[in-house]
Amino acid sequence: MLKQADTFLHRIISSKNKLEGRLKLKKKALLVATNDAELPGISVVIPVIEKDLPLLAITIKHLKKYCQNPIKTIYIVSPDSLTIKEFCIMEDLVWVNEKVIAPVEKELIYDKIQNNLVNWIYQQFLKLSIDKIVEDAYCLILDCDTILLTKQYFVTHTKMILKSSDEYHFLYQKTNKAILPSLKWHSHSFIAHHQIIKIDILRELKQAVELYNKSDFFKVALEQCSLNFIKFSEYELYGSYVSTFYPNDVQIVYWNHKNLKAKDFKHFFRKPPNHFLTASFHNYNYDLFTKEWYSKC
Repeated sequence: MLKQADTFLHRIISSKNKLEGRLKLKKKALLVATNDAELPGISVVIPVIEKDLPLLAITIKHLKKYCQNPIKTIYIVSPDSLTIKEFCIMEDLVWVNEKVIAPVEKELIYDKIQNNLVNWIYQQFLKLSIDKIVEDAYCLILDCDTILLTKQYFVTHTKMILKSSDEYHFLYQKTNKAILPSLKWHSHSFIAHHQIIKIDILRELKQAVELYNKSDFFKVALEQCSLNFIKFSEYELYGSYVSTFYPNDVQIVYWNHKNLKAKDFKHFFRKPPNHFLTASFHNYNYDLFTKEWYSKC
C-alpha cells in the first residue's frame, strides 16, 4: 500500500516540480555568473569503479569546462586499481582508496539488506564520509555518469545551490524522518546525481543523528533504510537537513536534467542541447567511448 501511494505521489509532485522548475529557468539564467573570480573555490569528489573510466574522462572534461566555481582538488574515490591510479596521475586527480573513508564494511550492509542494492548503499555511505578527506569548506559530490552541459556555479559567498529533481518519493522522506524526526516534510526531491556539500554542515548532520539516536550515524541509516524498502538517499538526507535548518543559506533550483541510456550517447553529442544543465548516461559500456567521440564531447 505504501509503495502504491509513493508511486502515485511521485507522478503528481514530480510533474508539478518539473513544470514549475522549467518555467523559472526560462525566466532567468539562474546559475551563470558574470565573474568566476567572485565565486568561492570548491573540491569535487567522484566515486568510481574501473568500468566507469571511459565516461569519467568525459565527465572530468565537462566539469573543468563548465564549473564556474574554481576547482581546487578533484578526488577520485575507488577500490584499489592500478588502472584508476594511472588515470588519476594522467588527469592530475587525487586518488583515494575507498577503504580509507568507508564507514562500514560491505558485509555489514549485506547482512541488513541482502539484495543487489548493497553496492548502491555502500557508495552513498562513501559520499557521506567525504569529510574525512576534503579540506575545503565546500565540496561538490558528482556521480561519475553525470555530465555538466552548460556553465553553472554551485555556491556563492552567501548561498548554496540545492538542485531539485523529478525523483520525489515520500518513502525517502519517511526514512529521513525515522533517522532524524526534526527534519521537515517538503515537496522537493534532492536526488539529482550531484549536490554541493558544506563540510561543516555534513559533520553537524551526522552528529545530530548520533545525539538523537545514541548510536553511530551509519548504523542508524542502515537500520532505517532496511526497514523502509531500502528507500535511502544521501542527497535527499543532506538536502532535507540543509533546507530544514539553513533555509536562508540555500537557493533551491530545478535541476533541468536529462536521463539517458548508453545507446543515446553518440546521438546526444552530435548536437548537444544547451537548455539542460546536466545529463546522465546509465548502463554504458566501453565500446561507446572511442577517442573520436571523446574529442567531440
